[in-house]
Amino acid sequence: MAHRLTAILIADVVGYSRMLTSDEAAALRMVREIESGILKPAVWTNSGKIIKTVGDGWITEFGSAIGAVDCALEVQQLLAFEHAAELRIGVDIGDVVPIDREVFGTAVNVATRLQEFADPAGIAISDATYATLDETVARIFVDAGIQELKNLARPLRVWTAAPFSVREIRQMTSGAEAWSKDLFLELAPICTTDPRDEIHEIAHALDCDLRALLSASGWLRIGRELTDPDGAYRLEGVLRSVQNRLRLEVRLLLADGEVWTAKYEGDLPARFEWQDEVSEELSTTVLGVMLDERSAELRRRISELRVPDLASDEKCVDFLSVTQRTVNADCTAIKPPVAK
Repeated sequence: MAHRLTAILIADVVGYSRMLTSDEAAALRMVREIESGILKPAVWTNSGKIIKTVGDGWITEFGSAIGAVDCALEVQQLLAFEHAAELRIGVDIGDVVPIDREVFGTAVNVATRLQEFADPAGIAISDATYATLDETVARIFVDAGIQELKNLARPLRVWTAAPFSVREIRQMTSGAEAWSKDLFLELAPICTTDPRDEIHEIAHALDCDLRALLSASGWLRIGRELTDPDGAYRLEGVLRSVQNRLRLEVRLLLADGEVWTAKYEGDLPARFEWQDEVSEELSTTVLGVMLDERSAELRRRISELRVPDLASDEKCVDFLSVTQRTVNADCTAIKPPVAK
């Protein structure tokens, strides 16, 4: 039989049996909505494919571990902001055997057990998967230690990403609803006209790093083609190159025009260090620009209110407190947390 090395992502709906018992039609509709509106677009964006749908779960395959992990992060973030349902997701990389449009093998078995180990709205990945991630994505995960997972012959070191809890995210953002509502970012793929494979790989790597870093902010909704142009920012990037010189040109847009632009210069031989530096600096700057824009809007709205209104309107109190916290925060406060 032909074997192939691949990354397997398995996702399962939390509490699906209970949902079926209480309202079967609603439960089935929810699964279809998750698959068509969130899972399929995320899988396609990250160059994967859905191998099989099993009731309330999915088996998906990716050519790389970073593609599978990026997809998992994107799915959990979108679910937390858009849907009441929660998924558990497990990811492993290893050998599989394709049979009749399905895949079987160790990677499928391990990903299944990791999915069962994951917290609701969380992600669990194997040590083999973690070892393939670059530093930007790897630091989102924390070491859960050596685990004896069901039906696996040997213990396995597991890494987990903190749950993207619907309840916690809504609680976290409820006090800041006035400034975080409709704060979206459409992240356009970084493009390049250079025919060299290594340049295309750098563009793709920057794309993945930015999505991971910006997603880790916790309050920003990110997508590929958002349908709310009035409230959405758009980040565009072009990677240009001449021999060994690199230049990334980026611009942040709103519906009414350009908000911010920048250029980042680098050298091809030092592309890995340059990629890390650019992705971290760019993500931090973009988050800061968006916060500054929203803070200015809040100050304008508050200045238009009559003084007696400020003492009686609870929303105004929220505006003032959130604006003050935003203005006082430095850039390190909005960087993604580093796993310890």
